[in-house]
Amino acid sequence: MNIDNQKPTYSAGFLKVTGDGAYAVEMATAHGFKADPWQELLVNQIYADSCIQLGVSAPRQNGKDGFLEIVELYSSTVCGRVILHTGHRRDTVMKHFTRICSRWYENPKYKDLRRRAEVTHGSGFQEINFENGGRITFLTRSETGGRGDSVDILILNEAQEMTDGEWSALVPTLTASPDAKIILLGTPPVSSRTGKGIVFQRFRQDAYEGNLNKGEVYAEWGITDLEHDDIKSEAAWRRVNPAWDFRINKNIIRIDSRNMETEEFAREHLGYWYRGAKNTIYKDDQWVAGTVPKRPTHNDVEKFSVGIVYAQDGESWTAAFGALLKDGSYYAELIDLASMKKGMTQILQIIAGFHKQEGFCGVLAHGKAGTLNLIGDAESCGLFPARIIEICRHNDKIASNALLDTLMSDGALKHTDQEPLKQSLLSLDKYMTNASGGGFSFVSRAGKLIASESVALALYWAKNRQPQKKRGRQTLWIGNE
Repeated sequence: MNIDNQKPTYSAGFLKVTGDGAYAVEMATAHGFKADPWQELLVNQIYADSCIQLGVSAPRQNGKDGFLEIVELYSSTVCGRVILHTGHRRDTVMKHFTRICSRWYENPKYKDLRRRAEVTHGSGFQEINFENGGRITFLTRSETGGRGDSVDILILNEAQEMTDGEWSALVPTLTASPDAKIILLGTPPVSSRTGKGIVFQRFRQDAYEGNLNKGEVYAEWGITDLEHDDIKSEAAWRRVNPAWDFRINKNIIRIDSRNMETEEFAREHLGYWYRGAKNTIYKDDQWVAGTVPKRPTHNDVEKFSVGIVYAQDGESWTAAFGALLKDGSYYAELIDLASMKKGMTQILQIIAGFHKQEGFCGVLAHGKAGTLNLIGDAESCGLFPARIIEICRHNDKIASNALLDTLMSDGALKHTDQEPLKQSLLSLDKYMTNASGGGFSFVSRAGKLIASESVALALYWAKNRQPQKKRGRQTLWIGNE
């Protein structure tokens, strides 16, 4: 056995081994499943006391599902945890369900497990319930599936296929659990441009850039450089395949190395993440083309709006000003980037000032919970009618992305060279969304998405909304002078 390949080629956030990992491995062993050392390593990480989320990337057929089986066995049968096991394809979810049932819960050899478990083989519904209240539910992911359920452990198998919409539908199931855990498991995605694998890719990027939160762990087996890694070397194959000495058919890999395209072979068998996925769509010259020396005056502006976006983690928000100018061009400027701890007092005062201006079209905000809170604050403060704040719909989001994309691609978005906005826009990539209505969404390669999103909403609302009733022209005020 090659001891080196039992450790990840890259890892981040690894935690001190505590908790029930050793007991979980021992229980699996007692019931006929001998864990590989690398599987045991992952079990110890997910059961570490402070672990919240574990992401694992490894080539196919190495036994990632075996790691999941150990976790599912112990967590449900002994700990009484409620587990939601999800996958991209129905057949792979069914195979996993069938395998653990035949291995344990319907195996005459293990009467102790059969006695504790009630297995449901439903049409389109598979579940294992335990006498201690534990449960494992098996689900094919969708952008609506899982809503309304409440679980302790969320397993996202085939994470390379998961979209933002599926993630948003499933993660709220953990909200009520005092010891929630998430497991993302998969291989490198083919491309983020379809929206598939984008959540997995963002987690990996945070790991590589040192941006993991406390309790988040990432482990990867794979090569990182097609130019310098010898992908024809069996030593390299062995290093990135932890099951090389256990279950990998080496002859198949040899055949594929001759017949597959280089990048495809590296992705499927060597855990290679496509470097092109890090490319961004806008370049510095497109930013420079739109730079103006100063913001427009009130005489230049036809109409304008405010866009506000709340970050998915609920910790921060950003607000932007977008204007359609009288010459038909567009101007944008960030108003504020702030943490939720700062509160919304300043932005409410700014909106109140804008409300007095001729040409103001209102506020479009994304992030339903944050927007509802903002509307409530507006009603309480009484500085302006709360009805001028509207919640961004899916179609608004898609259309605003398209407008921003057109303006940036043409170098036609005017701005005053704000560094935070520059960093956000020049870090963007886009992918096609699978949600109803089509279109595309943005992703930031630097974790700076919400600044660009707020600008997109402000510009879109300024283009498509009519101004409120004129209140007498006053000097245009953008943030703090």
